[in-house]
Amino acid sequence: MKISAEMCAQVLTAAGDIASRNESYREAERLYLDALDHVVESYGPNSFQAASLCAHVSVTMRMQGKISESTEYMRRADDINQAHQKAYAEPAILDLLLSL
Repeated sequence: MKISAEMCAQVLTAAGDIASRNESYREAERLYLDALDHVVESYGPNSFQAASLCAHVSVTMRMQGKISESTEYMRRADDINQAHQKAYAEPAILDLLLSL
């Protein structure tokens, strides 16, 4: 049985959420980045799903002290949202942006 990229992304994102809640930020970052690869495959690089995961990656990087990398991912999330003329449309992204 073949699992879709979309399903893989959902499972990896959920696992990343658990790792992040447990303050295992390195593991969360890896899981979110893997999920981002699957999201890009399923929805494209400029999808809202990609923006959401970029925001999650940004936060996990920031928690590890990777400030410049964190900023790059948050900018990508913001650029995607602005490109769709729905800047900050997802409450989770707005919360993450405001927390920086």
